[in-house]
Amino acid sequence: FNLTQYSRIVYLDADAIVTANVDELLESRAMEGRAFGAAGDYAAGAVLVINPGKEAFEEIAEALSSAPRYLYGEQDFLNDHFRGDERRSTLDAKHYDCLAEDF
Repeated sequence: FNLTQYSRIVYLDADAIVTANVDELLESRAMEGRAFGAAGDYAAGAVLVINPGKEAFEEIAEALSSAPRYLYGEQDFLNDHFRGDERRSTLDAKHYDCLAEDF
């Protein structure tokens, strides 16, 4: 969230496989005014879209300083911190999230 020299960042987990063009993630107007987007209702961390910003970074850093330990680290933190928050965008899980057994 602190890489403010970029207007948008697409994070792909090391085990994510891209099978089609992902330009939409960088260009989508649905992300305007949002801190981040993730596929489906639970941000599993495989695909995250982040709109960097100093305010969001400072808020997250403050929240992390007193956050409990989460079983699934950043995934659980992001889900907990942005639960019900209008700054979170939900990406189409059908296109941006799947499990190995889907292949």
